[in-house]
Order: sequence, then C-alpha cells, then structure tokens
Amino acid sequence: MSVSAPMISVVLPTFNGSRYVREAIASVLAQTHQALELIVVDDGSTDDTPSILASYADSRMRVIRHPQNAGLPTALNTGFASAIGDFVTWTSDDNYYVPEALEVMAAHALASQSDCVYTDYFECAPGAPPRLVSLPPRFDPKSGVTLGACFLYARAVMTEVGAYDPDTVPAEDYDYWLRIAARYSIAHINQPLYYYRLHPQSLTAQTAASYAPRIMNILLRLRYGHLSASQARTGLLLMLATRRLERRPIAVLIHRASSGWLWRRLVRLCSLARRPHDGPLVDSILAQFLDGGASCQQTLAAIQSLAPEAPASSQVPPSQPGS
Repeated sequence: MSVSAPMISVVLPTFNGSRYVREAIASVLAQTHQALELIVVDDGSTDDTPSILASYADSRMRVIRHPQNAGLPTALNTGFASAIGDFVTWTSDDNYYVPEALEVMAAHALASQSDCVYTDYFECAPGAPPRLVSLPPRFDPKSGVTLGACFLYARAVMTEVGAYDPDTVPAEDYDYWLRIAARYSIAHINQPLYYYRLHPQSLTAQTAASYAPRIMNILLRLRYGHLSASQARTGLLLMLATRRLERRPIAVLIHRASSGWLWRRLVRLCSLARRPHDGPLVDSILAQFLDGGASCQQTLAAIQSLAPEAPASSQVPPSQPGS
C-alpha cells in the first residue's frame, strides 16, 4: 500500500475468547492493507484471554481492558472512542477476515464514494465445508435483513451516528445499520471477504433458540418508521404463536416431518385463534413503546412475558418477522 493509504481502525471486543481470538487477531494483522490499527477490548475476561493478548508486541495493536464484563455495546463504544482511522469497523473474536478484506472494502468505498460498504461472507460450521452467504445488493431497512458480519464505514459516519445503544441488545448492530441508512449511502460488495464461525459458544448460537433478536428487529423497524404499527402487531402475533407451538411436542414433530409451508400455515392458524387474547395486549405494549413510555428492553420483556421461550431441544425456525 502507498503511504497515502487511508488508516483503518479495527475494534475487536472479546470476552473469554481464548479459543479463537489468536486467529481473529492474526487475520487483522496479516491484512494486505497495512495502514491499520487493531484495538482489542478485553471485556472482563476470566479465562486465558488476558495472557494471550499480553503476548503480542505488534505496534499496530493495543489492548484496552474492562475490569468487569460490560457487554458488547459498551465494549464497542470503548474501542471506537479511541479509534483514529479514516475508516472504522469491528470484528468478533471467533471470526476472521480473508487477507485482502480491508483493502478491497476501503478501495470500493473510495471509488464508489460510499459512506459504508458491506460484503458477502462464508459461514463455517464444525465438520462442514464453508457455506457462501450472499447478501442482497441493496440494504433495505424494511426487509429486516442486516448488513452481515463484514463491513466498513467512514469515520464521519461514526462521528455522526454515535455510540452503540445497550438498550437495543441483542440487535445493537441492526440498530446501528438503521441509523446509518437514515443518513448515509451504503454499498454492497459482491465478494466473500470474511469467515463467520458457528459454534456452541458463539453469541449467535446462544440466542438462536431465543426470539429476543427477532422481536427487537421488529421494534427497531417500527421505531424508525420502516414498519407500521399494524405490520409490527402482525409480526409479533405470529411470533407469539410460533413460540407457543414450539412447546407442543406434536407440533414440533409436524414441523420436522412436513414442509415449511404446512408449519407456516399452522402458525398462522394459531395466531388467528389467539388474536382476541393477544391482540389488545400487544396493541397496548406497542402504544406505550411508540409514546416513549417504555424502553426497547422494557418492551422486549413485555412481549416475551406473553409466551414463554421454547425449550432448547425444539429448534424450530420462526416465521419471518413483520412485513
């Protein structure tokens, strides 16, 4: 790279990430784009992560440690507060870049004059070959689809959009994309530049059986005007119906033995049957949320209280939220 290459700040939050964090760090330090800084935020790890981080002597890498675990949004905010790059991004402690990822993203952002870029990526599950995940060519806030795991945005975007919001956990990244989309241009790079690891200890796996991310997805689209109250209501009622069905062994057997179409039909019928009971409650919860009388976390908890989470053994995919 030339001496005029833009500086890129990569924030890497980690909490007890000793199993994979070396690979994540190596993938950043081995980038073909060398004008970079790596800011590792150790969010109160209690395993071998601190000693692993202390073993590095690369001048491009620095470590900030939280004395106690503060959560992903706070760790990200800590890292970005000290970032000096012209472009910024963050990566997880269990994922890794292809060597040219930062170079390709920065070049595309500059050539297309885009404020934010995102790329396709590979999903890696134990014992399986990597699976290509191709994202839509345009980020549509109404769809509920995120920017994925590999992205880069200009420093001006970070300055204007501000901090990650702990109130929007577990969809703080999606909240950030919606805030970017409201002000800035976003471009897709049709090239896989990242490996997204699936394993039992990942945040993705820990929330896979939970409806919290999908409920928050609906609430955020409602908050920013990408869903109407009626559409949000329909999506939440379908979600509640799915959660109840997942607690019935016979329904789970039907799903596993039949087509997705039959399961969706069953969910919709259950939703229609429950609307006289759930509908007014959901309406009241959403009205309070829209009036500013309840935070995202309070609204999430209120929706979750209407139907218990399914047992971990019933891994039934839910209906697509809201539309």
